[in-house]
Amino acid sequence: MRGLSLVGAAFLCCALPAVSGAGPLRTYERIVPSGTAQPIFPLLFLSPDCKSMGPASLGLLRSPRYGRVTIEKGQDYPVYPAADPRSVCNVRKLPSQRIVYTSDPGFVGEDDVALEVVGPYGVVYRGRFHITVR
Repeated sequence: MRGLSLVGAAFLCCALPAVSGAGPLRTYERIVPSGTAQPIFPLLFLSPDCKSMGPASLGLLRSPRYGRVTIEKGQDYPVYPAADPRSVCNVRKLPSQRIVYTSDPGFVGEDDVALEVVGPYGVVYRGRFHITVR
């Protein structure tokens, strides 16, 4: 798990699809500046009263070849859909963890990383980030 550090915090992983077995990973496209730490995805897990449901664990399924991924504490707006009772949480920033990508110094080009998040109740979310470094 080269380049991955874990920090305990609250999570929401509503945008990463839950999976029950092997299959294709949902791909997220990101563009980041070369050599600069850039958040690529916020993680929060919230209850309908906007409180943390507890920590999740994160692991690398595939490490980036030309950079590193870290997890940092942050504050982010949740992005629940309007039909979700937790959408009331979308109006303010809440404690989060951020997946952060930093390219190797001077690298410009394409990179990718695949991640697995296990939520507070054991639900597994997996996703791939295709990263364009400029």
